[in-house]
Amino acid sequence: MSKVVLFGAGKIADVAYFQLTNDSPHEVVAFTVDGEHIVQKEKWGLPVVAFEDVLNIYPPDKFKMLVAVGYQELNHFRARKYEEAKSKGYELISYISSRA
Repeated sequence: MSKVVLFGAGKIADVAYFQLTNDSPHEVVAFTVDGEHIVQKEKWGLPVVAFEDVLNIYPPDKFKMLVAVGYQELNHFRARKYEEAKSKGYELISYISSRA
């Protein structure tokens, strides 16, 4: 089972957390967002950490990531965060429902 950090802390991240927890071989261990957007320190009993600090806490050799954000800026934001996570060394996972 791989351990995953979710980028995002909104409704899309809630859905991703539920799906990964209930229908995948992945274990969500934390959420991350840009530091200035942290509004809570925990979500679903898991820590919410600043994206600027995620490497130090959840290194990419032990954790994977999923970008779970909405459609701001016509997906430009999602693509930018995906690329930033890749540049930090994270393997980005995908989720496909077992019922698909």
